[in-house]
Amino acid sequence: MTKGDEVRRLREAAGLTLEAVSEVAGITMGYLSLLERGLRPLSVDMFTALAQSVQGLRDQRDADYNAALVETGFRPGAKVVPA
Repeated sequence: MTKGDEVRRLREAAGLTLEAVSEVAGITMGYLSLLERGLRPLSVDMFTALAQSVQGLRDQRDADYNAALVETGFRPGAKVVPA
């Protein structure tokens, strides 16, 4: 598995688009696509930046989801009673 394959695997496992990751990483979607397909060299620094971008987006998505649960009155650990 190449570094580009690993970036794609991380991005797809997180359910993220090329657009979202490239925007956070500060590169174009086309360039990210080339990196993932191994058509451009992927430096360790760029690999790290992309992995951090994916993690940051996942963290933000999780925080947004948790905030939405709180807004709806969800209480972690609360007993669920069927209707």
